[in-house]
Amino acid sequence: MEEKKTLHQLVDDVISDMEATGFSKDSIAVYRCGFNRILAIADKEGDSTYNQSTRDKFLNDALYLSNGKYCDSRRKLHNRCDRIITSFIETGRMEWGSHPKRKDYALETKGMKEALLRLDAEISDKRLKKGTRAVYMSFVHGFLKYLENRGLSGPLQIKAGAITGFIVYICENHLDPGSLRAGLPGLRLFLSLNNLGHLIVEIPVHLPRKRDILDVYSDDEYALLDSFIESGELTYRNRAIGIIAIDTGLRSVDILGLKKHSIDWKHELIHVVQEKTEFAFDVPLTARIGNALADYLLKERPVSDSEYIFLCERTPHSPMISSSGCRKVLCKIMKGANIDCSNRSTGTRLTRHSAASRLVRKEVPLHVISDALGHKNPESVLVYLTTDEKKMAECTLNLPPVKGGAKG
Repeated sequence: MEEKKTLHQLVDDVISDMEATGFSKDSIAVYRCGFNRILAIADKEGDSTYNQSTRDKFLNDALYLSNGKYCDSRRKLHNRCDRIITSFIETGRMEWGSHPKRKDYALETKGMKEALLRLDAEISDKRLKKGTRAVYMSFVHGFLKYLENRGLSGPLQIKAGAITGFIVYICENHLDPGSLRAGLPGLRLFLSLNNLGHLIVEIPVHLPRKRDILDVYSDDEYALLDSFIESGELTYRNRAIGIIAIDTGLRSVDILGLKKHSIDWKHELIHVVQEKTEFAFDVPLTARIGNALADYLLKERPVSDSEYIFLCERTPHSPMISSSGCRKVLCKIMKGANIDCSNRSTGTRLTRHSAASRLVRKEVPLHVISDALGHKNPESVLVYLTTDEKKMAECTLNLPPVKGGAKG
């Protein structure tokens, strides 16, 4: 514990630890600015420790003093500095890994807050997937906020018609009916937890699925991508990520979740357990993928005890855990290949759809495509038939002859 150290001593310890960890001078300089703001507030308070008053004033100080305008980058720096100092106070050291964001489900009334906490506890006990949990919480939070804005302060005040009104409201202002499918199970669970099962009848049983037109790479775009990937302009890490995404159709979370033991060099396989479905399957370790991984692991990957293959390029070289990092890599590849990114997905959704579409165009059997993408339901790949113009043309029906129409 570091409770007896002054705030100035703690800051000195943090800076020393950053230098030992390998942070660049520029990064340390940025953090030092944040720490100096903490010290200035503490000195003004006349307290040498990081007390709650100093902490609150520092976290609320998200303004540029020159113009008084809000600055999000300043807010993020202050939050990061606060976590670092707090960690040193509690443990005497700082874990330099990434800190996932938690959504702020702000509500005004005690009754609504407690109801949302009960839902959070319930879905945690059910061990629902992180994405499912986030959708349920966000949807029910929106429902409770809708009720609060109409003067309700607790779930027992919910009357018949409230759910129908919310669904109409959200469809008019936020979502299309097809997108409601993901959040409504969470609302059903919420109603059951609060003895409001009689209102479940207001939740639609059958909703249309949202069917977007799938965007895929054309054969010409594939040629551009391959040409750029082999041009030598990418780092080994980005080249490996790009090749895996384009060649296998894996989701970003599964690419970044690959660990050293996931690569079976002897049997030329990549063992994958999908984050979304927990479905385990193997992806062929082709020569192109294997060479790309070997180049990164042997020539570029920073020295690290982490079991994850792909690490951040900046110190402290923590594992890449954000799908946005994978999206940035793929966007860079698209731009380098001179492929227009405007009004188009740039992440693994596009590479996944494209990989499946390419297999369809090669007339690979659907069950083989399903296995290659790790689908639990083989019928899930039927949607990729819509990307094959030739196959779609075969499905068209001849128009019936028009009675009395022109002949010849």
